[in-house]
Amino acid sequence: MMGYINLKMKNNKILVPLINGFEETEYIAVRDVLIREGFDVESVSLTNDKIIIANHNTRIGADILFNNIKNTLYDYDVLFIPGGVIGVEKLDKSLEFEIILNSFVSENKIISAICAAPSLLAKRGLLKNKKAVIFPSKKLIKTLINNKVNYNSKLEFVGDGIFFTGINMQTSITFAYALSKYIKKHQLKI
Repeated sequence: MMGYINLKMKNNKILVPLINGFEETEYIAVRDVLIREGFDVESVSLTNDKIIIANHNTRIGADILFNNIKNTLYDYDVLFIPGGVIGVEKLDKSLEFEIILNSFVSENKIISAICAAPSLLAKRGLLKNKKAVIFPSKKLIKTLINNKVNYNSKLEFVGDGIFFTGINMQTSITFAYALSKYIKKHQLKI
């Protein structure tokens, strides 16, 4: 099922799910770089409000509500999941996030995650026997190892198949440029 990457980029669109508690620097920095790199980046609120309260009480406006895109997820080509432990814990329990993630996995589209967010992929068995990195806390590293992920503490980011992971907020900009390069390497516009 995940042996190849869906190279057909329909709309050059990247979707970013946001929920209260996400890491705002990771979202803003990565979004900014990806827009500069020519991608159309849209954030989706997984709450009932377009205003999301980020990890450090910053109020961020999402572009759209989940109910407005749940039937058009196929329009998006790449998924980017920002971290933040509080936000990741909420994403882990979100039915809307599960719907989005399953849509991207089933279509073999690129899924990127930074900081604590790779744990969401590992817990679902999506990173089994894949190379991945995560925020270097013992608890998060243990999540990867317990789920048979090939974790490498020396890397800041790594791509393996449809997955691209990064370690933290401090590396957000270099992560974003590397993600852009990874996407473009696998891109075939139709």
